[in-house]
Amino acid sequence: MRILHVTPTYYPNVGGIEAVIRNMCRELRERGHDVAVAHLETGLSQGQDRDEECDFPIYRIPLLGHRLLGLAPGLRKIAKEYDILHVHDPQLMAITGSVLLYARIMPRVLSSHGFYGHTKNLSQFKALHQKLAFPRLLKSYHSVLAASKSDFAHASLYADNIELFENGINVAAFAPQQPLSEKDLHRWIYWGRISQNKRPDLLVDLVKACADRGHNIHLTITGRPFDDMQSTLKARLADLDMPDHFDLRPPMDDAALKATMAQAGVFASASEYEGFGLTFIEAMAAGLGIICRDAEPMSEFANSSGAGIAVDFRDVDRAAAQVCDFLDQHANTISASARRFAAKYNWSDKICDLERVYDSALSAHNTPSSTKRS
Repeated sequence: MRILHVTPTYYPNVGGIEAVIRNMCRELRERGHDVAVAHLETGLSQGQDRDEECDFPIYRIPLLGHRLLGLAPGLRKIAKEYDILHVHDPQLMAITGSVLLYARIMPRVLSSHGFYGHTKNLSQFKALHQKLAFPRLLKSYHSVLAASKSDFAHASLYADNIELFENGINVAAFAPQQPLSEKDLHRWIYWGRISQNKRPDLLVDLVKACADRGHNIHLTITGRPFDDMQSTLKARLADLDMPDHFDLRPPMDDAALKATMAQAGVFASASEYEGFGLTFIEAMAAGLGIICRDAEPMSEFANSSGAGIAVDFRDVDRAAAQVCDFLDQHANTISASARRFAAKYNWSDKICDLERVYDSALSAHNTPSSTKRS
């Protein structure tokens, strides 16, 4: 089967969508499929390169206009070379618009990635779009793969072609290299975007409140600055003057990140919203417990795994008390519970379901399916 993943972002950009697409492509290639990525974004030059890690082509296609209201005419020629499009468009705007205009007759499925609830920006525009265009655009896909139960519940209000397909990870890639008993639950790490909606400033406040209760937490924060949160965070750390408790670092490569994770016992995030929460599952695969906001899907990971706790960051003192009690009571079980829970999200076990979705879409469009393994 020839599968083209259409996305508004891809490496060298780094984030959850990029990781999900790369893992999907890796697993599909191993099962004999021909895969590629079409990266549609403003400022790109038309061209082609290659994902060196996973060995498949990346088509760079300029998006003319804006990421919300833009067109990518370069998609037309490339899309015709594939059997099916797997579209990754949480906004259901420019990317989906280009797919409908330039590849309308092709079978296609959509991954939700949290839709557009990650921030409150353009809230009035989003509300209008959701009322007028959202249902029709959802129905233009054969299947909408909801990345979380909250995405499924939301999209099901507008269309009936929704199915739950939670993302996966390469579990083996995050397996800890040391005995689980050596995990230090007082060493925390956050990795990801350092942005307003991720709220790393609240993590700093939580560490301070835990320290006031006698728990000497050390928090490493690493990631790519996305807005002015980096300067806010630096100012807050300077005011606290607690250098033994905090380490703010630039983005790490995979080797450095895994080395830092190996010394940590907890992944902590105060993120306001996650479409799926990929980093939480990655952390749990490494044997880390999780501390998160009391909001789905993060809270579901914490509560159902036995390896984490979800707290209300609006009351940091109460949150600190809950966190300290949790770490004291579950110190001997967190790592094992985390790995056991993460194992359910292994891509190698999920990819058959993805193939089934593709086959169904191809059949609905009377397109021969070439799912035989090479």
